Amino acid sequence: MEKKQEKIQLNLKQKEKGITLMALIVTIIVLLILAGTTIATLTGDNGILTKAQEAKAKTEEAQEKEGIEIAIFSVVSNENGYQNLNQINLQNEIDNQFGNGKATVTDNGNGTFTVSFIESKRNYNITANGVEKAINWEEAMKKAKAPNSQDEDRNNGYVGIGTDGNPVDLDNWNYILYNGTYALNTLEAIEGDGENSPTGYIGTIDSEGKITGTIPTYIKGPEDNSFIPVTNLRGTFYKLSNLKIAPKLPETIEILRGTFSNCTALIEAPIIPQNVKNMRLAFYKCTSLSKAPNIPYGVEDMRATFSDCTNLVTPCEEIPSTVTNMIATFQGCPKLQGTIRIDANLTGAVDLEDPDKFDYSDCFHNTATNSSGLKITGTCIKIPELINTKSETANITTN
Repeated sequence: MEKKQEKIQLNLKQKEKGITLMALIVTIIVLLILAGTTIATLTGDNGILTKAQEAKAKTEEAQEKEGIEIAIFSVVSNENGYQNLNQINLQNEIDNQFGNGKATVTDNGNGTFTVSFIESKRNYNITANGVEKAINWEEAMKKAKAPNSQDEDRNNGYVGIGTDGNPVDLDNWNYILYNGTYALNTLEAIEGDGENSPTGYIGTIDSEGKITGTIPTYIKGPEDNSFIPVTNLRGTFYKLSNLKIAPKLPETIEILRGTFSNCTALIEAPIIPQNVKNMRLAFYKCTSLSKAPNIPYGVEDMRATFSDCTNLVTPCEEIPSTVTNMIATFQGCPKLQGTIRIDANLTGAVDLEDPDKFDYSDCFHNTATNSSGLKITGTCIKIPELINTKSETANITTN
């Protein structure tokens, strides 16, 4: 009897040990799950630490941007005796805001500046639009992948990054690798005469007259070792009659030949990037456009750039000295008025494509015939000849 009881007690003790071990295992598993959940909550893409870091970065960016804006105001308001906004004056005020050696100012040579912060490695561009954070293209390229909406049967592994640094749906674009860089159109349009050519943008235009998404700035194909810049927008928006607001242009663009030609509803032109050299026919027959964009230093070809813009009233402020072709630049702009400075390097050379014309022929033909008057200033040695291209009824004068 006693032996039987001892056996029962032994069995009970073994069971207690077994239950205790099982409970320990379960407890450990639960703790591991909780620990994993906690770590994910803290460190995941949507984790507390990640969100805190993002919030900190946004706060720092806001402070940097505000400091730059205060520095700009301090210069342009002349409160410290500055004469104009230049690299030296702006650097002095940036140092006042952030301390010496904290940020550097670069003059981009086209009326814009870039402020680069040493510690945060963030860059900001100062343009006509104000202060904008510059895109870290290296990071954008590392993260870039084609959006899910992109048709891979059509694009076959190609990836595009837009002007905002985000992936672009290439279904909206014709594109081709041309002379080592990408052009946004077909080969027929790039090498053709422009008549009845296809457009580079094949997406939709919304009710506000804007394109879908942004223009590709860089494209990488399956055979490309790295992302390659988009430099050619020849005829990209040709004859898009419902385009009203021009999209932001990539900073990599060099060719704007016929880009917005015959966009008859266009009312807002884009800021022209500093790398652009060819603006031939860029806004030809944009009959709703009333204000011309400023022309950056570096542009060379302005043949018929604003020709037949019949409602153009406000000209660009200046034609830089890099321009060598102004044939028919403002031809057929009867409402043009105000003042335009022309420093173009015109010599009276015969045009190679049209031997009957000089590099200034027809520039102001049928221009300012129905306006309060257009005044021409500047250092161009051919200003008298330019004015002589006007019609008899035109109101165009010089100093």
